[in-house]
Amino acid sequence: MAELIRKKDGQVEKLISTWLPEDIDTCFENRISDADEPSLTDSEIEDVMISLVENFDANYGINWDIIEANIEDIIANREEK
Repeated sequence: MAELIRKKDGQVEKLISTWLPEDIDTCFENRISDADEPSLTDSEIEDVMISLVENFDANYGINWDIIEANIEDIIANREEK
């Protein structure tokens, strides 16, 4: 979700893009999940979100493809354990 934040005088202060844990779960369920793959845990969703922040590149932003790639990394780490 994108949102304009305005100052008290009505001028635009900033534009923010908000991603929620539910968005990460939705991406997993709609784009990655199969019958053999267990759902993401709350901890894994948090790990995805932390990874998105730590690896943020303003040239690409955060979008469904970037989220999916980060989820796939978390799943790969799950399989290595």
